[in-house]
Amino acid sequence: HASPDLFNAAAEEAVKKINTFNSQEISNTIWSLAVMNCNLEFATTLLNHVVDLHDLNRISLSNFEKRQLHQVILWVSKEEENKHLVHRELTDKFLSAFTNNEPTLSRLQKDV
Repeated sequence: HASPDLFNAAAEEAVKKINTFNSQEISNTIWSLAVMNCNLEFATTLLNHVVDLHDLNRISLSNFEKRQLHQVILWVSKEEENKHLVHRELTDKFLSAFTNNEPTLSRLQKDV
């Protein structure tokens, strides 16, 4: 991406303020870091926080959020071979949400 310092600064702030984020904000932040191919350390810190909150039943993730986090897990596994950040049960939930989703076409795809 064009401005790694900007994204790293934003990610660093997100890590500091993670306890004020709701599930949607956490998922969107982690997903955006993955899409922009930002610092993996920040994304994994945020993802670990989501896992902890989920395991403590302090966060409920929508299917949309699970799909985003599934894509983050794919990115992390690509960047860090054999790195497993999420336990199997949660990985399976994310994968199920991703694979059971009806595909949607963007306006651009519809115009083709």
